[in-house]
Amino acid sequence: MGKYKGVVDVSTALNPLSTNVSVSGTYAVNVDGSGSFTAAGAANGPWPMVINGVRSYHIIEPAGNTAPVGSVISKQ
Repeated sequence: MGKYKGVVDVSTALNPLSTNVSVSGTYAVNVDGSGSFTAAGAANGPWPMVINGVRSYHIIEPAGNTAPVGSVISKQ
């Protein structure tokens, strides 16, 4: 179990690109690489996550969103 914070660039069908949006939350990782994460202020979490030690793969389904979003996060 841990915490994260950083910035992301976000784009939606209704809004143009927003850059440097602050994000934070918590995550949990199991020994097999599966896990979950939450985002501060977001509903419907925790969301599933898989990590391979270099990148983490997430499926995010925010409140009111009928199409889940897949994302890949890598540490820089």
